Amino acid sequence: MHRLINWLISVALILVLAVLLFVVIKGMSSQDGVSDNVVIALIGAITAAITIVGSVFIAQLTSSNEGRKQRQIEARNLKREFYNRFLEQFSRRMAAGNSPAGYDFEENQKFCIEVNRLPLYASQSVVELVNHIASGKGVATGEADFNRLFSVIREDLCDDDYSGFKDLKTIHFQIPNKPNL
Repeated sequence: MHRLINWLISVALILVLAVLLFVVIKGMSSQDGVSDNVVIALIGAITAAITIVGSVFIAQLTSSNEGRKQRQIEARNLKREFYNRFLEQFSRRMAAGNSPAGYDFEENQKFCIEVNRLPLYASQSVVELVNHIASGKGVATGEADFNRLFSVIREDLCDDDYSGFKDLKTIHFQIPNKPNL
């Protein structure tokens, strides 16, 4: 709304100056002519109008860039928070699998929630890697490639491109399994 008002004021100012210029040009063509004071005042008014319109344009441009940067910072912080939750649950899941107590349904449920949330904020490469790890194909139990996972997550956190997925074949929806008793 604020942007619209600024542009309307700029357009109105330009129209007023155009009318003034028309009146002065019309007056110059008449027999009486236009005094030098009127021409000087008109040049001053045009200069002021150009300054106002330019400052409104620069203010809008600056505001737009600042807003975009602020949204990127907020999105990156939110993404980092979600990744922290995911990695916490991922670590707990890996630890539970290696513990003598064995399977913990609640921890598995929390992990599944975090895995299912990944496509909402993570990049395609992170989702694909987690899907690969979750599928268990080519990954020995307890030997997920943490270096690769952390590397892909760091790349995603540093990337400000929030474009959609390209050719993502499947997204595995994780459902916690009940333990066999």
